[in-house]
Order: sequence, then C-alpha cells, then structure tokens
Amino acid sequence: MSAIVVVTFDRPHLPTLWSDLSAQTYRPLELVVVDNASADGSAEFVRTHPLPFPVRVVTRGTNAGVTPAWNDALREAAGRWVLLLSPDCRFPANLTKQLVEQTENGVGAGTVAAKVGGASPSFEWEGRPGSPLELSAHITPRAAAGEPNPRLPGEVFGYHGACGLVSAEMMRRLGGWDELINFGGDEVDVALRAHLLGYRFFTVPGLVAVHPYNPRGGGKSGPLRRMRLRSTWFSLLKHAGITIRYGSLGREAVNHLFWNRLIADPRELGATGAWLITMAPALAERRANLRRLVRTAARR
Repeated sequence: MSAIVVVTFDRPHLPTLWSDLSAQTYRPLELVVVDNASADGSAEFVRTHPLPFPVRVVTRGTNAGVTPAWNDALREAAGRWVLLLSPDCRFPANLTKQLVEQTENGVGAGTVAAKVGGASPSFEWEGRPGSPLELSAHITPRAAAGEPNPRLPGEVFGYHGACGLVSAEMMRRLGGWDELINFGGDEVDVALRAHLLGYRFFTVPGLVAVHPYNPRGGGKSGPLRRMRLRSTWFSLLKHAGITIRYGSLGREAVNHLFWNRLIADPRELGATGAWLITMAPALAERRANLRRLVRTAARR
C-alpha cells in the first residue's frame, strides 16, 4: 500500500499524523509525501522525522490544489492500493489493515463479481457526535435504480478523500485525477467515471476516522477559496446532463455551493464566470471524454 499525504500549511498536524502512521499494523506500507509549496516547516518535519517504513518526498514549486499533487504521488506510488490521507485526520492502528481487507473481500462470498475501486471508514466530525454519512455525498449508499447489478452490503457511491483507499490500477485507467477539480468535487468526479468502468466502493463497518468539521468556507480563504469555487462550478458543468441519474451530483452542488457559502460574493462569482469562459475548450474536451465513457459503459 502507498499512503499519500499532501502538505501545504499542515505543520501543526504532522506529529499526530506521524504517530498514527507509525502505529499502523499493515505491511508492506510506504508513504509518499507531496510538499505542495509549503512554507511553514512541514517539509522540514518530514525530512527530520523518519517512520518505520519507506518515505518518499515529491516537491512542487506551486500550490495548484490537491489533485495535481495526488497525480504526482500516483506516478511515484509502488503500491496496489493508494491511501489518501488529510494531515488533520486521526485514525486507529488497524485502519490500513481493515481497509485492505475490505477491498480484498468487499464483494463477499457468493455475490456478483465486481472490481473494487476503494474503501473508506466512517467519520466522526471533530466537535460533532456520530458519523453523519448523509452529509458526505460521495459516501452515501449507491443508488440501485438503473444499475446493472444490485447494491452489495456496505457499498457506497465513492470514497472519502480525507481518509480513503483507492485502487492505483483504477486511477491509472482513469488517467488520474482531473486537475481542474479539487476539494470534494474530485471524489464525485472519480466515482462517476469509475462506476462507468465497473468499479464499486465500500465502507468498513465499525472503522471510524476523526476529521475536523468546518463547513463555512471549508476553512479556505483568498486564493484557496477561489480555487474551490472554480473547481465546484467546473465539476458541475463537466457532468451536467451526462451523469444526472446519479443523485450524488446534486447533493455535491448543495454541499459545496450553498452549505460552504461559495456563492455569497458576487465579485467572486463574476471572476469565476470569466475564468470559465477561458476554460471552455478544456470543459468541452472533458465532457466529450465523459460521453465516450458513458457510451462505452452502455455497450458492456
């Protein structure tokens, strides 16, 4: 397994993350760290604090978001499975072991054979009780209507990028993450495309990770807030009218545009509109590729 951590301004979280990683019982394990133009000592911490398994560092000169960083790490990853970890996530020592077991056995005995795209734990949002999966569109149960195979026990729509395992082979077949989609929209985009290739996703009963809960603005400001806003609109326009039967897309729109208050500033909306005009050729290309994938899936 290759764990991937992207560090930008995450130095305060790294001692706890390193402790949780050191405690993992699953082997073989490697860590690929992407230094995403950090300037807070994150990279220095990584270099001076070894772990009981190999650590590789990839350096980026600019912060273009998490998906370009993930793609850089994917090119370096040697594992069959890729574990995406947000630096501020907390998780138990059996996280990696149980996720791998779920991906290896997730379809269950006697069920329809399926390609497993990944698995995620449940989440306890820091400062809030329970694991409100209904607030996370990408890990709500996959809709059964119109699907060629019935939903399997524990099957969900996608994975959770804050702490989730995905198939490296699947990501390479997809050409990696769409680098114009970041901060949540990437999870829905990958899951939509993966379903069309026949991949399925699961959760692990009883396995819980803890993640901070900060919906208003998603904890982002300035350029990062602008990046999230543009990413959300690009994702919605990329999929609009093509994969509308997936109810999760609508949920994602509500979560990111309204719940995270990403439509509150008219100036930001105007700037985003101008940006989308410049992105029209890239958007048209991605919509065409997605339509080809839908047609290919229909012929299977």
